[in-house]
Amino acid sequence: VFFVTNPFLQQRVQQEMRATTAALTPKLERMQELIRSPEGLAMLETIRKDRSAYQQLRNELLKRQANGEDVQEEVIDKIFPASQAYLASVVALADFQARQIEIQLAEMERSAQEGLTALIACLVLCLASGAGLAWTITRSVVRPLEHARRAAEAVARGDLTTEIEVQSRDEVGELTGAMARMQQSLRDIVSSVRGSSEQ
Repeated sequence: VFFVTNPFLQQRVQQEMRATTAALTPKLERMQELIRSPEGLAMLETIRKDRSAYQQLRNELLKRQANGEDVQEEVIDKIFPASQAYLASVVALADFQARQIEIQLAEMERSAQEGLTALIACLVLCLASGAGLAWTITRSVVRPLEHARRAAEAVARGDLTTEIEVQSRDEVGELTGAMARMQQSLRDIVSSVRGSSEQ
């Protein structure tokens, strides 16, 4: 705007500068709400100071230029360094925020990894518990069934002397109890037949 001599273009550039300034102000206020770290807030304050210094210097030189003064040398000596400082503070905050995002992403990744490790540990624990429970249930069912099978085979061979013990009160225990009663009935029949044949 300082180097534009056409009044129409000067007015147009100044309108765009005012629109840009008006658009940036709410964005800076929103950043104030979003940034939580003291370091980030300090950088945001630096941006505000650099912006204010740049705008104040620019507006002062624009007024002097409008009054007919030649300010081109001051633009180069003062405005350019002020705009560079303003830009540098914006870039510094952008870099800081990018680093913060990287740190947060790494933290989220670490948390996800810890969650996955905990999930795998729970899965292994559940599998081990399930295997232990299956083994216990199998033993509680298979042993009595094996005992009942041996007793049935002994009776089938004609061995009525083997004692059949009822070890549980479940269905397998009821089956074993029925086999013990059957064995006793067969003993009674055999004794009865022997007694009849001896008379």
